[in-house]
Amino acid sequence: MDLDEVEAALGGPLYGGGQVAADGKFWNRYQQTGLTCIYDRGMILVAVAVDALEGPLIRVGEVELIGRVPSEVRAEIHELARMEGAEVR
Repeated sequence: MDLDEVEAALGGPLYGGGQVAADGKFWNRYQQTGLTCIYDRGMILVAVAVDALEGPLIRVGEVELIGRVPSEVRAEIHELARMEGAEVR
C-alpha cells in the first residue's frame, strides 16, 4: 500500500504529519487504531508498529501479541515457528 491508500483506510494521521528518519523512511501515527505506519522512499508501506496499550488485537496463529508480557509472547512465537518449520527474525 502507499500513503494515500493507508490514509483512505485509517483516516488522517494523529499529528497532521509524520516524521522522517535519517535513512529517508517516514512514519505516521494513527491514534484511532493504535498503529504507527512506516513508509520507505516513495511512500510505500513497509512496516506497521502496533501500540500494545491502544492497538487492535493481533494474533499469529493462536498467539495473542497485544497486552501480554513480552517474554511470554517471544517464547510462544518461537515455539510456533519451530512447529511450523519457520524462523523468527
